[in-house]
Amino acid sequence: MESHGAAVPLVACELLPEKVGPGKIPGGGGGRRLVEEVWEESKRLWDVVGQAVFMRVVLYNLNIVS
Repeated sequence: MESHGAAVPLVACELLPEKVGPGKIPGGGGGRRLVEEVWEESKRLWDVVGQAVFMRVVLYNLNIVS
């Protein structure tokens, strides 16, 4: 499968455990920051998964109708 390259990486390098260090909490431990990161990641995920879900629904309905 070819990768077309994303404009925005799914995982920021500064939040990886090996970049932050053992025992440290990324983002300073703020709960608000975690919620924002989860929301942004969910939006990016649905950009990819949304198309697959849509195709599943369309193909299912096409099989039911025909």
